Amino acid sequence: MRRSKLERMARLRAQRADYDADQGEVWREVREYATRRCARSETMALTEVVERDRGSMQEYVEAIPCRLDQTGLAAFIDGELASIDIVAEPKVYATLHRKLLESLAAEALDREPVPSENMSAPDHAAPRW
Repeated sequence: MRRSKLERMARLRAQRADYDADQGEVWREVREYATRRCARSETMALTEVVERDRGSMQEYVEAIPCRLDQTGLAAFIDGELASIDIVAEPKVYATLHRKLLESLAAEALDREPVPSENMSAPDHAAPRW
């Protein structure tokens, strides 16, 4: 989802359009993510959808602690560059570290099959734009 949002924003910039990514596309991606992850949510808010994977995401986050002098992170998923995030100050990076890792963990988990005992039909109550 992160990559496609960045791609949409780049297209919009190239067209000299607003930086706001297409919200309908965002809802579609959240719906698709929920389906792939067999997640249920009445609102289809991404925070609710990823809740089913919170424990697994925590394992990723705890495996990569933030260093005191850290100002960035380059992340690979399955040997493919997934993200590079760099900021000027270690204190600023420290505030972002967990959220960056959670986002990357969600992306990594999305590439893994959902165990069959966790499968259930997701609710698709999200608004369609």
